[in-house]
Amino acid sequence: MTSGGTVVADGNNYSNQCDTNEWRSIIAISAGYYHTVGLNLNGDVFAVGNLGEDNTQNTNSWRNVVAVSTGDFHIAGLKSNGTVLTAGFFDEDLGQCNTKDWRGIIAVSTGKEHTVGLKSDGTVVAVGSNHFGQCNTSDWRDIATVIAGYDCTVGIRLDGTVVAVGDNEDGQCNTNEWRDVVDVSIEEFFIAGLKSNGTVVFAGDLCDEDDNEESDGIYISNIDKLKDIVSIATGKDHIAGLKANGTVVAVGYKSDAQCDTDDWKDIVAVFATHTNTIGLKSDGTVIVTVGGYSFDKIKDWQNIAPVSQEFVARRARWEQQGLCGRCGGEIGGLLKKCKSCGDFPAGTPAWLSFLKEIFVE
Repeated sequence: MTSGGTVVADGNNYSNQCDTNEWRSIIAISAGYYHTVGLNLNGDVFAVGNLGEDNTQNTNSWRNVVAVSTGDFHIAGLKSNGTVLTAGFFDEDLGQCNTKDWRGIIAVSTGKEHTVGLKSDGTVVAVGSNHFGQCNTSDWRDIATVIAGYDCTVGIRLDGTVVAVGDNEDGQCNTNEWRDVVDVSIEEFFIAGLKSNGTVVFAGDLCDEDDNEESDGIYISNIDKLKDIVSIATGKDHIAGLKANGTVVAVGYKSDAQCDTDDWKDIVAVFATHTNTIGLKSDGTVIVTVGGYSFDKIKDWQNIAPVSQEFVARRARWEQQGLCGRCGGEIGGLLKKCKSCGDFPAGTPAWLSFLKEIFVE
């Protein structure tokens, strides 16, 4: 996503999931297995690609959306009134799109075949596949952040402890002893947690090149390299950490050079694919490790801007409180717009904003 609100995409375009050239005024993006979703300033949602038996065009009628999340073949959109919209492949037996009765939601996250919502009272609701117990969240309390993984669900409590349910075959849900955690990143076989002191913990199957097929996999030799970290990203077999000084440290399996970030500088955001690490530089350009997938267009990208999940969640909370989604200012006056930044509330049609400016002012 560029600083001008347009979106560029690179990678497999088998289902046209990279056809985002016409998008404008985008403030958040999310990518699924074969689809890409964009949210604009007005609360409208754009989607390209393939959602299985359903069509991404089902998001065209969505309005007043403040956050989006994508699963493998379904999309969830959080509205400013705390309800949740869904589109995509719907399995009656799984029910991953059964969110129409949800109320008071402040954050939404989607897994492979389940959808999770964080309520304003710190409780969590979940629908969809529960084959591994990933929807067993009814007893959770005091949750500040919720993230749906492939077949698991993770919640960060207000006190920095972490609760996890779901597929635990590799021990990836063994987070009970974690403390002071401020963020998590989930892969299919492991979970990584960023602590407030800048160190990183992990649970599950994460190996480096010294491991072998007979090992239980819960091993990595250089996890201590992750110090002074401010954000993390995870690939299939590696963890990348952005340091406060703009450098990047990556640990884990190195067969595809996904950990070759030692010479990176001036990085402001870090991301990871299965076999690559991607860094956004302060000048708006992007660098990527020479990994398992060749991203041919990234080297030409310019003016790329980071949008954090914290920004999206904060915007959702403000708008549910009747405040400006852009700055948190009070909405009021004859024009019913923000008294601080002058922005109109999410969902105000462009033509109505224009008429208000002309005939009222």
